[in-house]
Amino acid sequence: MTTSTSTARNFENVVFVDTPGLADGNLQYKFDVDEVYMWLARHCDLILVFLDPIGMALCSRTNTFLKRLHQEGLQTEVKYYLTKGDIFKTQ
Repeated sequence: MTTSTSTARNFENVVFVDTPGLADGNLQYKFDVDEVYMWLARHCDLILVFLDPIGMALCSRTNTFLKRLHQEGLQTEVKYYLTKGDIFKTQ
């Protein structure tokens, strides 16, 4: 893991792409969401996957994407995170 102690928060070579609302559902888009995900994966160094275990967390599109990513052998690094862990009452 790489960290920075910079307080300038000036990272010219870092771009975050967030896709809220595109994860699942029956909405129709003017583009192929899955192909956009794959295009992004081919052009980035790291993918952060945040999984929401509570509420309406739907993740079939995410699972399909990750399976395809693995099948196509892309070398993009993937890290997984479980969100909302602070609200669990027990382990």
